[in-house]
Amino acid sequence: METKWLDAMSTSECSGRLRAGGLGRVGISVDALPVILPVFYEATDDSVLFFTEAGTKLAAAVVNTIVAFETDGLDDDGGWSVMVLGRSEEVQAEQHIARWRDLPSLARAPGRRDHLIRIPIQHLSGRSFTWAALTRGSSAYP
Repeated sequence: METKWLDAMSTSECSGRLRAGGLGRVGISVDALPVILPVFYEATDDSVLFFTEAGTKLAAAVVNTIVAFETDGLDDDGGWSVMVLGRSEEVQAEQHIARWRDLPSLARAPGRRDHLIRIPIQHLSGRSFTWAALTRGSSAYP
């Protein structure tokens, strides 16, 4: 009998992990191929936000495209992963851009990042594990 080692996280747990901000990844399609790009992000109760420069992420993000966003973490107890799906958009209102621009967590990446991208959370899910459950002899794959 196989031991279950991954647990689904509640919406509340997912939101809490997501709101911590930091480093995440945006999954987009470029020329019908999957592309995953790192971003420094912040999250609100209903959105993920990140700044980007003109280019691949921006081009794919502002065409009203459904994108995937993922962030994860490890600690002494185990690990977790949270995924967001949503239809991305560029934030145009300067007062919103100015509000988010001053956050140190969004200004970590080098270069000029003038475009604020918002991913409204349309789907939120997550999984977690403990090191103890992982090492009880269970296998992630059959």
